[in-house]
Amino acid sequence: MKISKLSDIKGLGPKSIECLKNININSIDDLVNYYPYRHDIIILNDIKTAEDKQNVIIECIVDSVPIARRFRANMSSLTFRAVSNRKMIAVVIFNRVFLKTHIKPGSIITVIGKYDKLKNTVIASDIKFEKLVSGSIESVYHLTSGITQKQIKKYIGEALVDYDNYIDYIPEYLNKKYKFISKKDAVNQIHNPKTEDEVKQALIKLKYEELFEFMFKINYLKKINVKAKGIKRNISDNSIEEFTNKLPFTLTTLSFASRPASAAGEPSITLPITLLGLVLPTIKPKKNKTISAKMKLFPAPKNITKNLCHTGLFCNNLSLGSFLSSSNPSPAN
Repeated sequence: MKISKLSDIKGLGPKSIECLKNININSIDDLVNYYPYRHDIIILNDIKTAEDKQNVIIECIVDSVPIARRFRANMSSLTFRAVSNRKMIAVVIFNRVFLKTHIKPGSIITVIGKYDKLKNTVIASDIKFEKLVSGSIESVYHLTSGITQKQIKKYIGEALVDYDNYIDYIPEYLNKKYKFISKKDAVNQIHNPKTEDEVKQALIKLKYEELFEFMFKINYLKKINVKAKGIKRNISDNSIEEFTNKLPFTLTTLSFASRPASAAGEPSITLPITLLGLVLPTIKPKKNKTISAKMKLFPAPKNITKNLCHTGLFCNNLSLGSFLSSSNPSPAN
């Protein structure tokens, strides 16, 4: 049966589907395009040659029934003996009491953790109930409560069997120019890589596609905004003066000199402008910032804007605060 929705995947029930929604997986497309955030290269270690505090991945045979202990609030441990390469060791894993029923004497497991040579103990961070091939690559996914790494790999693996809705957003000429692999190969390799080279090829393709899609949207929005008209503001030339007259203090007046006259005959301009408290040292900083923020809401007076645009200092409808920050003020005599 072809899988067309999440409920078609064997073993994926209503509760698990609700859990997947917590990580924004709502369809087969979302599941297939839910990429791992890292890949671990599995290299099996020999416990006999392991150094103290070394991170190890060892294959071992369970030798005893695990013992569960609870201590402090919400803390528990699971301890058992195991044999790895004919050496008996102790294995401790914290807050995984639920694994007790799966860890049976005589079963083969893979333990990932840190080796304490003094106590001859591996403090495990994870236990896998399967043999791992040394040199294989393990995909690691972000999870949510109720979903394990093994489960999400199984769901993605089943979804990939019949999935054929691969949409490549990169134009064909760019795929040929940069020698990208196909979208289908990239998705399959990112989930189930056989070599490090396959991981690199898939990452290059998918990262470029993500960046291309982002830049395409940004440029599309820019194109729309060029055509869009802004909100018209009917503010008289006296708005700034009316506002400053209401202030309980007097603002400093400075003189601003623009660029000198150019060879094209454009005149030099010296324009007296009220600074509006933007750099006035005698006003408390809090008031200073408040006046600055308030005045940035006003457009520059028409007569000032016209002259400044003629000299190429700044464009229409820039605030007076923008002009002041782009100019070099010099106190008037």
